[in-house]
Amino acid sequence: MPDRERNIYISDGGKVYRLHTDYSQEEIDEKEFEAIQQRNPNSIVVFDKDRFLQEKDILLNKNHPFSIREEAAFAYFKMGFITKEELDEYVE
Repeated sequence: MPDRERNIYISDGGKVYRLHTDYSQEEIDEKEFEAIQQRNPNSIVVFDKDRFLQEKDILLNKNHPFSIREEAAFAYFKMGFITKEELDEYVE
């Protein structure tokens, strides 16, 4: 999911992390993030971990029309949004 076309960030409990192409995360200062948003608003994507966790039961329910694809489940696992157990159960 991370690529060189856009910058991906994760919002997690008031903190913001830059997601690198290897899925490693680097915490960034809130002021720096605000400046990035102002400079390049169309080249960033923000994943809100808290929001994902609120909707996880729907997103990981293959019978629901808003469920995620298996490829996305792997990405969310690499980002730390779901556990290995949840991933394994979802892709079975």
